[in-house]
Amino acid sequence: MRRLAAFLGARRRALVVVSIFVLGLTALGTLYWRSEFVSPQAHYDYVLSLLSLREADAQTDAELLANRLQLTRNYDALTADVARAQRLAETIVEVPLFFAEEDKDALSAVAQTLIATLAEKAQRIEVFKRSNAVLRNSMAFFPKAGDELRNAHLDAGIVGSAEHYMREVLGYLQAPDAARLTMVDQAAKSLAAHSQNPLVATLLRHGKVMLESH
Repeated sequence: MRRLAAFLGARRRALVVVSIFVLGLTALGTLYWRSEFVSPQAHYDYVLSLLSLREADAQTDAELLANRLQLTRNYDALTADVARAQRLAETIVEVPLFFAEEDKDALSAVAQTLIATLAEKAQRIEVFKRSNAVLRNSMAFFPKAGDELRNAHLDAGIVGSAEHYMREVLGYLQAPDAARLTMVDQAAKSLAAHSQNPLVATLLRHGKVMLESH
């Protein structure tokens, strides 16, 4: 009886091993059969599109930061990077045929969401470009407006208020904090008493633009 039990136990173990082996072969066969439907070129092209899209988006962010930090003074590269990212996003909507239907639907939905996100990002960048152009203009004309005011032979009190306002604005831009902002506001109110003068109004307008950028 013990020999029979040992024999039956060994037989069961052998059947388990054989079953696992057969299931493994079946799984490998299924994977091989599915791999026959995968075009290496289609797979390569789709992966390349995804990598290129990530690169274009990263370049957009880098160029945007460079403009924000005044490291570059034109938007040509930024505009080109935004357009490239949007073109590449359009290419990944067409999901390769070797994906399962449910996977294709999911990937296509993600691609559509990405396209919408990039469109919103492009709109925000356009807003940044316009506002940044205004800021650059004010940064260039703020000191010139001060020089024009000094050379206009105005009342010494107006000139003194203008110079005080300019110092406070430039000081705040160098080291912004709440205390400095309070001093800027006080200087602006003092100078605003003479804002009927167009030179004073121009100086205040450019200063306001610069302050709103921080």
